[in-house]
Parts: sequence; structure tokens; C-alpha cells
Amino acid sequence: MLKSKRVNLTPSASSTVNKKLKEAGIITKNIRQTPVILLESSGYIAFSKNISDEIISKWQGVFEHLKQSGKYKQLYKQYFLPK
Repeated sequence: MLKSKRVNLTPSASSTVNKKLKEAGIITKNIRQTPVILLESSGYIAFSKNISDEIISKWQGVFEHLKQSGKYKQLYKQYFLPK
């Protein structure tokens, strides 16, 4: 609808907007994000019941290290925020 100019505004998740624009053949630089937030959602990571507490603790430790080092924020921006 944006490409055909039937609408001037449409909601989209920041994590998927670039893919949607590419599929629609819309140039990213022609699009801008508004300050309006329609929904915020947190992600979760789940493990199977047969995963040991030791493995989960190791995973959590590495994840915390990524967040403290700033690497998690960098990866999040790279893969989930519009460019």
C-alpha cells in the first residue's frame, strides 16, 4: 500500500521492516520512523526440560557477559533495528 501510495503511514515491527521494504521494492531512505510506539514486547529464551541447570547457568553467564561488554547491544542494533 505504501508503494502504490494508497497510504502514507503503516505500522511495522522494527525487527522486520527492512525485509518487508526490500520485498516490496521500497527504498529504505524514503521511509522514516515515527516516535509512536504501538506495542513493546520482550523476547524470551526457553530451554527444554532435559537441559541441565549447569548448562543453563553457563549460558546465562555468557549472556550476561555479552550484555556487560556491550556486544549484545551492538548485535541487537545490527540485526533488529531499522537502518
